[in-house]
Amino acid sequence: MISRWRLLWTVTVSHAFQGGPSAGLGFSIPESTRTTLAGLGGRVRESAGQLQVAQSLDEDGQPKEGWSGQALLFGLHPRDPNFERYTLLPPLPRTEIPLFANESSPDDLPPQPRGIELTGPHPSLQPRLAQRPLQLRLSHPDGKPVAGVRLGPTDERWRPPFPLPPGEYQLDEDTGNGTTARRQLLVDAELASCRPWGLLRLHVAPAHLSLPHGQLFTLSLASRPERLRYYLVLTPTDDADLASLSVVDNRLPPPAAPVLFSRRDAADFDESHLSPIQLGAVDARRVVLFEAMTELPRQARGPQGFELHRQEEVLVANLPQPGAERSDAQFVIHLK
Repeated sequence: MISRWRLLWTVTVSHAFQGGPSAGLGFSIPESTRTTLAGLGGRVRESAGQLQVAQSLDEDGQPKEGWSGQALLFGLHPRDPNFERYTLLPPLPRTEIPLFANESSPDDLPPQPRGIELTGPHPSLQPRLAQRPLQLRLSHPDGKPVAGVRLGPTDERWRPPFPLPPGEYQLDEDTGNGTTARRQLLVDAELASCRPWGLLRLHVAPAHLSLPHGQLFTLSLASRPERLRYYLVLTPTDDADLASLSVVDNRLPPPAAPVLFSRRDAADFDESHLSPIQLGAVDARRVVLFEAMTELPRQARGPQGFELHRQEEVLVANLPQPGAERSDAQFVIHLK
């Protein structure tokens, strides 16, 4: 008879943008994970930014056998429509999504996930190497072969000759002249159909089963760095008046490395900058750009203390910062 429950895991999302716990990323529980938990006598609860998995205990306070060595898979889905605007995305190929897992350390999630390609049981695989002929080998992570093919000059894709059971695979490409490529595949029909932003996979270590409050995991996300650009549109009194303008980093407490701003006139703009016409610089109006020489990560509450000076006068005490909804860190300031 089951008498009580005990937490196995608690996973919390932490984002540098919010400076701590974040509800911007949620969890989905696929049917395969629910089935595994039901067989083990487990429960799962998902709330904004947190996932909890509990194990049932018998009358002697012991969990059901079979937990140790199990791996449970969860989808990661942004709850905030601006999530990707302020999140530093892992540098992965466009076909891959981030996989966070406690593979290297059973009690931690690495800050840098690895990439994996999510697919259903009938994948149509396009090689990354263009050279032909090309040998493709599909195998299990332990190297056990699954299937293979040799692509000819007119072959662009390969579909394995049978449905792939759920699980992880690796696909190796070999030109035969020393050029190779490898990528990881994860076959899960349900997750592939809902297209998550990322995946979380947790392995049950024996020590997790006896912890009184379960193992704590933190899924840490970094903020997207931005280069601040302040376009000043104004009608200066004279050239000396224009030259006296500056942007100064007066944040408190003073940072170890203050941000310096370079000055550009409209004639020095390139294709990455806004054009003077876009900025409304007509007739006697002039444009001066102050561009940060280093990037800063986005923050929900941006740093205060970037000031616009005119000689010794502070014209703007706190220049604007990019919030969650902005696509870039370019700001236009019209001065009278």
